[in-house]
Amino acid sequence: MTDFLTQDFIQLAKSKYLLTYLDYLKQHHPDVLHLWQQSELPDEFTLQSSDLFVLPNLVDRLSALLEQHLNLDQQVAYIRYCARTNLQKAFESIELTSGYTLKEQLKDYLDRAIFESTTLNHRFLHQLGNTWLVRDKPFKDESWLRMSDAYMVEFWTLLIQKLTGTYWYPKKIWVQSDASRYIQKMWADRSFELYAHREITGIELPEALLGLKTQTMPVRGVSHQTKPELFNLKTTLQLSLKPYLINGRPSIDTAANILGFHPRQLQRKLHKENLKYTRVLDELIFDNVKKELVETEDEIADIAFRHGYRLQTHFTRAFKKHCKLTPSEFRNQQKG
Repeated sequence: MTDFLTQDFIQLAKSKYLLTYLDYLKQHHPDVLHLWQQSELPDEFTLQSSDLFVLPNLVDRLSALLEQHLNLDQQVAYIRYCARTNLQKAFESIELTSGYTLKEQLKDYLDRAIFESTTLNHRFLHQLGNTWLVRDKPFKDESWLRMSDAYMVEFWTLLIQKLTGTYWYPKKIWVQSDASRYIQKMWADRSFELYAHREITGIELPEALLGLKTQTMPVRGVSHQTKPELFNLKTTLQLSLKPYLINGRPSIDTAANILGFHPRQLQRKLHKENLKYTRVLDELIFDNVKKELVETEDEIADIAFRHGYRLQTHFTRAFKKHCKLTPSEFRNQQKG
């Protein structure tokens, strides 16, 4: 899995995990949520479907904002809630196999979890006879990495407790940042060794623990995506742009900014895959248009306007070129 994850692709995560953070802030810190939405999201941006994907750097920038506006107790409460809730969401969509040892189950879980978030570059590391569960994450900014490290350690601990039915917690922890104040606050009643400013974040797993048989848990809605679906440039570009269509037709400069690239970088990536940005965007837009034509009774002029067309005649011409039917013909055909 590690070799596969070193490929050059746009990093995405299912929006249901971002919704965890937003829901918590909406309930407890709406003022901070408003600040973040103003700076990071376009007007009328909504996340309502767990099938949508978003860019994980949105969460990274949110973490930096929380450090500025919340005290330590509030930040720890936020981390704990998000780790617990996102673990529950992960178990709803990732199928686990009964009868596995913890080591087998963790490996299986990590292989499947990559289709929930492409940032999950987690692996086992064997060092001096000890086994560690570690995460490789590029170090960029201490302000968001501290909360990310604390969240990851808490998430892993809850995951292992859930799989084994125990109250185990790690005795040795590595973090890339200086996340000690978070972890010491979360685990004030526990004894552990914490090593900050390491190259990777990880927890040590005793061999006796890895050999335990795991519990069987119900799964409600298993994801069956495949690597080609999730990791080709065309699909990931469309997934990342989809929530932004509310503001009309994003230019390639806007798309590059959303993805964290320079426009020339995005152009080179598209050229390498023999793709044209306008065609990729048209396909995304008209797939969305077709869905609205079938699932709503909205006027065609309104649908056209929402997707960046000021004149319905231009919209009709473009739709017919793409779909071989006018919008009215397509709607009538689909609705019988």
